[in-house]
Amino acid sequence: MASELDQFSTLFASERELQHTLLQLLSKLDGVTGVRLLQGPTERGKDIVFYHQNPFGARRLIACVVKNTAITGSVGSSGGARTVLLQCQQAFDSPYTNASGQEERVEHVY
Repeated sequence: MASELDQFSTLFASERELQHTLLQLLSKLDGVTGVRLLQGPTERGKDIVFYHQNPFGARRLIACVVKNTAITGSVGSSGGARTVLLQCQQAFDSPYTNASGQEERVEHVY
């Protein structure tokens, strides 16, 4: 019997399809604004970015690293844990240029 995670992972034909589904879901959450899909050379570890307002009114920039495969221990794989870790570090290290052209730092990565 397949686990819920295994069943979930088969719902999306590609990583791109998963990203677009997450974009739609995030856009519907309370307190979430500015949801954007980033692709290409400006991505710098961030597949999706959005703002989340906490209960005290502070707005935080959040980034998501999206994988549509199991995260493995393989060093050379795009789904390897080391690759995912490096993308998360890159998301923190590389500023995000917002719609106003200002650079901002990511505060949290999923």
